[in-house]
Amino acid sequence: MIRLMLTLTPVVCVLAGITFSSIFKRYLYDEAAERTLMLHGLQRRKASHQDQSRSKDRTMYDKAGKLRKPLQLECAEAREQILSTCPDDDFGTLKTIIIATMLLLLSMFVVHCTWITSNAYSSPSVVLAYYNNDGSRTILDDFREAYFWLRKNTPDQARVMSWWDYGYQIAGMANRTTLVDNNTWNNSHIALVGKAMASTEREAYKIMRALDVDYVLVIFGGMIGYSGDDINKFLWMVRIAEGEHPKDIRENDYFNDEGDFRVDNAGSSVLLNCLMYKLSYYRFGDFQLDYRVPAGFDRARNTVIGNKKFNLEHLEEAFTSEHWLVRIYKVKKPRNIYSIPKSDRVFEHRRSKPYNKHSSGSSSTTSPLEGNRIGEMAPLIPLPPALKNSKSNQKTTQQRSEGLLDGRLNRRHSDCSSNRYNTDDWGVVEVNRTVDLVSEKNCERLTLVVENTRFVVESALLRSKPNTMLGRMFGSSRDHNLVKPNEHGEYVVAEGISAGCFRAILDYFKKGVMHCPPNVSVAELREACDYLLVPFTAENVDCVDLRGLLHELSNEGARERFNVFLNKIILPQMVKSARDGERECHIVVLLDDDIVDWDENYPLQIGEDLPLAVYSSQLYRFFKYIENRDVAKQLLKDRGLKKIRLGIEGYPTCKEKVRRRPDGKAEVVYSYVQRPFIHMSWEKEEAKSRHVDFACPIVKSKSNPSLASAFSDLLPSSPPYVPNANNAAGPSSGRPTTYTNPPPPQPSEPYPHHVPPVDD
Repeated sequence: MIRLMLTLTPVVCVLAGITFSSIFKRYLYDEAAERTLMLHGLQRRKASHQDQSRSKDRTMYDKAGKLRKPLQLECAEAREQILSTCPDDDFGTLKTIIIATMLLLLSMFVVHCTWITSNAYSSPSVVLAYYNNDGSRTILDDFREAYFWLRKNTPDQARVMSWWDYGYQIAGMANRTTLVDNNTWNNSHIALVGKAMASTEREAYKIMRALDVDYVLVIFGGMIGYSGDDINKFLWMVRIAEGEHPKDIRENDYFNDEGDFRVDNAGSSVLLNCLMYKLSYYRFGDFQLDYRVPAGFDRARNTVIGNKKFNLEHLEEAFTSEHWLVRIYKVKKPRNIYSIPKSDRVFEHRRSKPYNKHSSGSSSTTSPLEGNRIGEMAPLIPLPPALKNSKSNQKTTQQRSEGLLDGRLNRRHSDCSSNRYNTDDWGVVEVNRTVDLVSEKNCERLTLVVENTRFVVESALLRSKPNTMLGRMFGSSRDHNLVKPNEHGEYVVAEGISAGCFRAILDYFKKGVMHCPPNVSVAELREACDYLLVPFTAENVDCVDLRGLLHELSNEGARERFNVFLNKIILPQMVKSARDGERECHIVVLLDDDIVDWDENYPLQIGEDLPLAVYSSQLYRFFKYIENRDVAKQLLKDRGLKKIRLGIEGYPTCKEKVRRRPDGKAEVVYSYVQRPFIHMSWEKEEAKSRHVDFACPIVKSKSNPSLASAFSDLLPSSPPYVPNANNAAGPSSGRPTTYTNPPPPQPSEPYPHHVPPVDD
C-alpha cells in the first residue's frame, strides 16, 4: 500500500530523527573538556574571592582566616567531586562501538533506499520483471496487453467490473468505465462488487445485470507464480462484502473445517463454487505446467486446485493474456425467449381416426386433445373464470380441429397448456396461456409472445394503428423483412411488460378504449403505453383509480408545458452562453414584477459570476411543485441534457440593506427570496469521473400541494404583456423579457417520456 507508506513516512522519519539525535547526544558528549572548564572556572572564582578578601581586611577587625577557610573547604570538595566523575577507559571504548554501529546502520539504509528506488519504484506497476538463473531479465507485459485489447475490442460505453486496485489503470489505459476505482470513498459500492465476486455465478449474474456490467476482469497468478493476484486478495473482498451484506456473505463459509483458506480438495465448497474461483481457474485444470506436477497445479499457492471440471453459464471467456496474468470475461445478455428444461416441456398431440369414405364430413369426429408431458401424464391447467366462455365450450370437435389447422403457427413448443381460448371479455391473464383474439376465420393471424403468454391477433388489427410501435413493426417494417419471427413462427414483443397490461393495450387496437385491470397500476399502464407509442388520454383509458389517472394526465400536461418553457426560455439562454464561449449557464427564474438589483462591490453569493435572470411567473409557478420538477428532470434527461440541476436557492432582490459596524468594513445583508433556479453545464466529461452521468438533486418542499392546486397554477395561456421596470426597454434590452405567447396545442399522441434515452 504505497499511499499508506506515503502517509506514515513523515511520522516515522520524525521518530527516527528523535531517536538518533538522543543516542548521538548521549555518546558524543566530551566530559573531559567539560571537567577542564569547570576546574578553570573554580580557580578563577577562588582568585577573585581572595582579591575581595584583601580589600575587606582593611576595614574589618576579624582575622582574614575566618573568611578564607570556608572557601578553601568548598573548593577542595568541588575539586574532588569533579575528579571522581572521570570515566575509565572501558566507557570510552563502549562509546566508540555504539557510535560506529549507528553510522553503519545509516550507511546501510542509504544503500537499501538506493536499491529499492532503482529496482522497485523505477518501473511502472503495470510492467513486471524478473531475473532468470543466468542473470537475464524478462519483462511481463500482460497488463498493457489486456488494457490495449479492452481499448480496441470493446465498445466505448462498455462497463468493466474488477476489484478497485485496477480501476485507475483501466480508466486511464483502456479508457473504459469501471464500477470501483482507487478512490475508495464509496465503501458500499466496493462491498457490492465484493459480494458479486464471492457469490455463485447465478447470484453474481443478477448483480452484474443490475449494474449493467459488460466485462469482468480478474488477475490470476497461478500460471507464473504471481502472488499478488485476486485469489490472495479474495478474503478482503469477502470481509468488505460481509460488512455491508452480513446476511448473504460470511467469512467463515470460505474456510474449511480446520479454519484454513485453501483452494485444493480440502477447501470450502462455497469457495470452490464462487465467481472469483471460477473466473480464475477456468480451463486451468486442463493444463500441466511441468512434468513433475499434475494438471491444475497452482504455482502461486503451490497446490493442485480442487475444482477442475466446471463450465460457465452466464459468462464467456473473451481474452486471456500471454502468461494468463489478466483474464477478461464477457457477460452474456439474457435470452429473449424463456428457456424451459426438457423434463418440463409439454407437447400437443392430435389423435385422429383413419379416414372412412362411407362416413360424411359432418359426422367425422376426432379424438379430443390430450396434453402429454414427457415421461408422465400432465394434468390440464384449469381454465380461469375470467376466460371462460360458454360459446367456446359448445364448439364441435370438427370446429376445434379446423381452428388448430388454421393456427399452425400457434402450435405450442413450451410449457404452456394445450388449450387455446377465444374470448372478448377482459380478465386476469395468467402466464403460460394462449389467448385468441381473432374474430374472423379467413384472416392473417399473428402470435405475439409476452411474458410466456401467447396472444393470437389479426394482422390487419395492428396495421390499423400505424403510428404505434406494433403498427410499425407489423406494417412497413414487416413488409421490408425488418421484423422476423422465431423458429416457432412467433413474435416476442414488449419485453418487460406484464401479460395483463399487454392484454389491456390490445383493447385499444380492437375497441379503441383500454380498461385498466385491477392488478395493474395506472403508472404501469402509462409506461407500457409510452413504450408502445399508444396514446394515453382520458378518452382512451377507463379505470377505477381516477386519482391515479388524473395524476398521470397531469404529468403529461406538465411535460408539455415544460417542453415549451425549455424551447422558448431556457435553450436561448444556453445558446447565448455557448456562443460567448461559456461552459456554464446559471438561470434564475423570477416573477414578472420582481425588481432585482445588487451592489457591484458585493457579488452574488450563488456560486456563478454571470447569472442570468429570466422573468416568467408561469415558469416560477411550474417549479413551485415537486412533481413538476420530477417531470422536468425526466424531460431534460430524454433531451440529452444530463448535467442539469433543479432546486431552490436564495436570490438577492435588494442592495440597500448594508450593515456597517464600527472599525469594520460594510457588510451586505441580502434579503433572500426563495426562487427556483436551473443550473446547466455542457462541459465535456472526458477528463472527469465517468461514474456519474446524471445528477439532479430534488429539494424537498415543506408543503405538498394537492393535485387541484397544482393544476390551478398551470395557466392555459400567458397573461397579456404589461410593461414594468424590468421589461420597459422592450425585447431589445439586455435583460430577458417575459414570453407571453400561448403554448402550442398538445399533440394527439403524447411523446413517450418514459422511454430510456438511446446511448450514443
